[in-house]
Parts: sequence; C-alpha cells; structure tokens
Amino acid sequence: MNNILVIGAGRSASLLIHYLLEHSEQENWFITVGDVSLDLVKQKTNNHSRARAIVFDITNEQQREQEIQQADMVISMLPATMHMSVARDCVRLKKHLA
Repeated sequence: MNNILVIGAGRSASLLIHYLLEHSEQENWFITVGDVSLDLVKQKTNNHSRARAIVFDITNEQQREQEIQQADMVISMLPATMHMSVARDCVRLKKHLA
C-alpha cells in the first residue's frame, strides 16, 4: 500500500483530497491529511476507511519529520512560503514531493 501525506486541507486541497480518496481502493493508497484545523480535515476525509485525519503543525519539526518518514509521497498544499521546510525534509528523507 502506498501512503500519501497531504499537508494542508484548505479550499485548494478539496478536489485533490476527493480524488485521492475516490481512487484509494483501486490504487491501493492510504491517505493521511494534516492541517491545523482537525475539524476541517475530518470534514474533507469524511471518516473514509483509507484516510487518517490529523492535526498538523508545520513548525513542529518532530511531527513533520515523523509524518514525512511514514509517507511514500508527500503533497504540500501549503502556501508557497511554507514549502521549504517540507521540501528539505523530503530531500533528506528521500521522499517524493509534489
């Protein structure tokens, strides 16, 4: 199973999350969606069996590294100014980043 970490669940992530969940069974994906708002993430994942909703603080280095380490692919839906810390971790941990 491929583990995909989506960081950020704002408006621009809605269609992406829906797409990933819709295709998760046939593609054998497990999707973790993290955002500062757990309510927002729960709304977007809607208790899907192949999804995990988490509170994610991009400034928490320990949590960021732990979640990225568990992922096969990371998709950052953060504002552009916040991508660098995620990108550095992905390069260091040899994870794919989109």
